[in-house]
Amino acid sequence: MQKRGKDMFLATFRESLGDLNYLHIWHSNSGKSPSWYLSRVVVQDLNNDKKYLFICESYRYSDPRSEEHTSELQSRQYL
Repeated sequence: MQKRGKDMFLATFRESLGDLNYLHIWHSNSGKSPSWYLSRVVVQDLNNDKKYLFICESYRYSDPRSEEHTSELQSRQYL
C-alpha cells in the first residue's frame, strides 16, 4: 500500500454474498506507521453483478493500548 494507492483484493464464493448492509474493517495496528487513510470500499458480487459502496473518508488508527482495531461502515448506495 502506498500514498494515494489503490488496493484491490479478490475473494471467490460459490454463492452470492446477499445484500450487504455493513462492512467491518480490521487492521493489526502494527508497523512503523500503523495509521492509514481509507476513502472508500467497493464490493462487487460477481454472482449477481451488484456493487456496494462503503464510504469512510477518514484515517484508520487505534490506541495501541487497545485490543479494538475494527471499524464498521454502513453501505451508502448500490452502484
